[in-house]
Amino acid sequence: MTSKNGCVGWQMPVYCFDCQCKILSDPVIEVLESVDWRQFSFLERYKGRGRRRVHNRIGLLRALLYMKLAGIPSVHELLRVLARDPYKMKILGLERLPSDSVFSRFKRELGKSIDRLVSLIAGKLHELDPDMFVKLGADSTKLEACKKDRQSGWGFDHIDRRFYKGYKVHLLYDTRLLVPVCFAVTSASVHDNLVLRRLVGKLGAGILKAAGLFLDRAYDSRANVEDFARAGVTVINRKNKRNAKNVKGKYRLQDYCQVHGNRLNHLYKTRNDCEVTNSLLKERLGLQKKKTKGIIRNRVKAGLSILARQIQVLHQLLQEADPRTTIMN
Repeated sequence: MTSKNGCVGWQMPVYCFDCQCKILSDPVIEVLESVDWRQFSFLERYKGRGRRRVHNRIGLLRALLYMKLAGIPSVHELLRVLARDPYKMKILGLERLPSDSVFSRFKRELGKSIDRLVSLIAGKLHELDPDMFVKLGADSTKLEACKKDRQSGWGFDHIDRRFYKGYKVHLLYDTRLLVPVCFAVTSASVHDNLVLRRLVGKLGAGILKAAGLFLDRAYDSRANVEDFARAGVTVINRKNKRNAKNVKGKYRLQDYCQVHGNRLNHLYKTRNDCEVTNSLLKERLGLQKKKTKGIIRNRVKAGLSILARQIQVLHQLLQEADPRTTIMN
């Protein structure tokens, strides 16, 4: 048995029946097989500077995604898993066991390409599900940082009602599939509304398919409703009272047209899917397992968790199963 993606250098003939059964019984390997890794061949390009690459870059990426999907807490523990199972290491595309420093250097390089990787998988999802991007939601989630991290800032957690030092991951979701389509990482001191247009800009022409954009009070502004309406996108968000005594209507859209509150309440329930996706990223895909220093490292950590979720949904769509599930326990 050989890999269907032979060009990436991780194909290996299977002679051991026990090893074959062991791999086929691993659901994470099966999920990773859903991706056509040839589209990531740009990662292998050697720029002619520094030491020559020994390890396959796509193999390193597959190993990191395996770590996220399998719930392995750290790279150190991942190396222990691969050392115990050399055949799995070969299947992932690694000819020999990398070191911690190899993964550290690779993740540092990955910071330049992580947005492109997320965009490529989102494009594949759109090919499989043409209704993607019709219902979008935006939200942010916190990433706490070490006290000595100078790139982080102070923000307020409205759920725990306390200040924290760290970063924010701003996400734009497809609420039907429970999958992020693009993201940005900023200091925790940056307001959510300042990042919304940057997120939508990353989506590109996909915003033209959107019919509704569901936001919370943090994004409340007349400019959002008016500007997105020109692109044919209806913004539904609750009003931020801002200490006003007499506020008419619960939603900002009611300032522009007469819509019954119950109808908007029913539509606004879609925004809860953003919070469900945040929980999947944090609890199942390792977004918040430990504090990470530096904004670049946090971008890579968030990007890998988002890629893992996108690949889960891709696998479900290919299997014609419900994409709103997590696949693994």
